[in-house]
Amino acid sequence: MKLLISNLWLLFLLAIFLAGISYAVIDKPLFEAKYCFLTAVFAAIPDLIAISGIWFTRKSCTVPAIVIAVLCCAAVITAALLFFTNSDFAPARTAGIAAGLLGVLSVILCIAAFSGNTKQIVLYACCLCGILGINYVTGFLVALITGFQRA
Repeated sequence: MKLLISNLWLLFLLAIFLAGISYAVIDKPLFEAKYCFLTAVFAAIPDLIAISGIWFTRKSCTVPAIVIAVLCCAAVITAALLFFTNSDFAPARTAGIAAGLLGVLSVILCIAAFSGNTKQIVLYACCLCGILGINYVTGFLVALITGFQRA
């Protein structure tokens, strides 16, 4: 966990890769590789904002870090609402469950890596879960849009 937090470029590449994987899982029946790239491009800026929350936390700029953490929480809530309102589409359920499990894992790893520093744990965990929420929502929206184009 500390390796990812200290190398934000590596975390950014992992986030973009997870965005492409999110689309691939959600749009599995009608998968096209070019849309994995499109999902990664669409998720790049929001992921960069979430990663900047981690950077602000490291630089002790608390106010922007808290604002970005709240925005990341909004992304997680959006992903959760999207997950619970879409009960009939199994690939979206699979991607949502995977994002949720990765979110819980990131919170557990943050607790283990930064034990005793509650502010760091909360801000890092919110930003990491926000990245996963952003990727889930972006993958779902790209699958939805490409589905409309195919119909």
